[in-house]
Amino acid sequence: MMNSWFYRYILNSSWFLWTVTVLIIALNFLAPVLVWLIMAGKAEKLKLRKKNKTTASGGGEGG
Repeated sequence: MMNSWFYRYILNSSWFLWTVTVLIIALNFLAPVLVWLIMAGKAEKLKLRKKNKTTASGGGEGG
C-alpha cells in the first residue's frame, strides 16, 4: 500500500492534504448554521401543521 502510485502521488501530496484540511475546517464552521437552518425549517412546518389541525378539526362547531 505505501509504495503504490495512488498513495505516493495522491494521498501523500500536499494539495490533497490541504484540501481535506480546508474541507474539515469549513464543515466545522458551517455545521451549526446548517443545523440551525434545518431546525428553523422544521419549526415553521410544525407551526403550520398545528394551525392546519386546529382549523381542520371543526373549529368549534358541534365539537
